[in-house]
Parts: sequence; structure tokens; C-alpha cells
Amino acid sequence: MVFGLRSAITYDDALQYAITVAPLAAAMLAVPTIAQAQRLEPQQHPNLPIDLPALLTHFTHSSSSLKQRPYTALTYALCHADSAHLFANLRGLLLAGVHTHTYFGRRGWWLTFAGGVVSAALDPLRWREAQRRAWLDSKSGQLVPWLTPRLARV
Repeated sequence: MVFGLRSAITYDDALQYAITVAPLAAAMLAVPTIAQAQRLEPQQHPNLPIDLPALLTHFTHSSSSLKQRPYTALTYALCHADSAHLFANLRGLLLAGVHTHTYFGRRGWWLTFAGGVVSAALDPLRWREAQRRAWLDSKSGQLVPWLTPRLARV
């Protein structure tokens, strides 16, 4: 056992996870990728007839869209750049998620997934700028003294 996880997943664990993840996987497959909406790649599976402007408006996010359309923090999980991106995410979801589901249960898995989606939707550039400001001394513009030894160890 590593971190309290069982090393083997039982048939029942896998079945319960499949029941949990099936609606999410179906939703991911139902929404066309941005490349499909732009007609840059062929449609590899049937999906909803969502055009590019609607896809960009309701399934992607920016700091301004989160204020006007907060649901995009969650629908963002259904939008993918291309089929390779979509299938890589599905593969990761299917292979790694079963352990989270086995350990934390259905509710814990959904909370972990939703937390990951919302945290990914936060504007990373603003986050980096806030970090940079927190790391600099406001008077000297140099790194704060307590941080310098920690960065040297990295």
C-alpha cells in the first residue's frame, strides 16, 4: 500500500468508477473540439452541432468571462483544442481517476475533479503576477530575504 491506497483495483471498484465517469466522458465526447469547430480536423465521433462562436463563448474562459459567465469555470473541462488533447485527457481520467475514486469514493472523486477544473480555470497569468509581487520587497524590488535560501535549494 502506498499512501493508504490498495495496490490492486477490484472488479467492483472498476465498475463503480465506470458508472461514475461515464456521464463525464460522454459529455467530453459530445462537445466538439475547437479544431473540429474550425473544420481543421475531421469529426472522429458524433458530437453536438456547436459552432465555433458558441463554443468559445460558453465552453472557454477568460478573467472577463468568469465574471459574466461563471459556469465557464466548469464547462471549460469539456472544451479541448483537438482530438489528441481530448483523448489524452480521457486516457488520464480513465487510468488515474480510478485510484482517486477507490480511495475517496464517488463524492470525493467529483469534488477532486471539480476542484481541479476550477483551479485550472483561474487566470494563470494573474496568479504568476501576484506571486511575483509577493516575492519582491516593495521598497528594494529585490527578492524577499526569506525566499532567497529556498530558491537556492531548488
